[in-house]
Amino acid sequence: MLLAALGWACGILYWHFRLSSALRTFERTSAPGGTPADDEENLKALETLTAAGCRSLPYVVQALDPSTPTQLLQSFTPLIGRWSDSPEIESITSVDSGPERRRKCDQIREWWRRHGSDEHQVWRFWSATCGRD
Repeated sequence: MLLAALGWACGILYWHFRLSSALRTFERTSAPGGTPADDEENLKALETLTAAGCRSLPYVVQALDPSTPTQLLQSFTPLIGRWSDSPEIESITSVDSGPERRRKCDQIREWWRRHGSDEHQVWRFWSATCGRD
């Protein structure tokens, strides 16, 4: 029993560190004027976040901040929309004003507060499709 609990905890920690690292890399390498090496790291980080499926949702939703560069927010909303069943998710675009970005970020955070547990259960770390299994 102890061995099973340890394995389960290690699985959760593995995904936590993998997704936290990918998100930090994605944020760091999404700035304009990056190098080709940044582009490659950015693509790998985005692939990790995408492949993680619903496991990435809590990390991406938490990272939503209207002061974040727009191109980063533009990348986050399709990830959230892809792994959620919500018609409430509005994509953030480059033409959104500051108040509009704030409204959309707040709307997504509110949706997550109400429906996050339906979309992702942290204890189901082995599944990238939490709400669809």
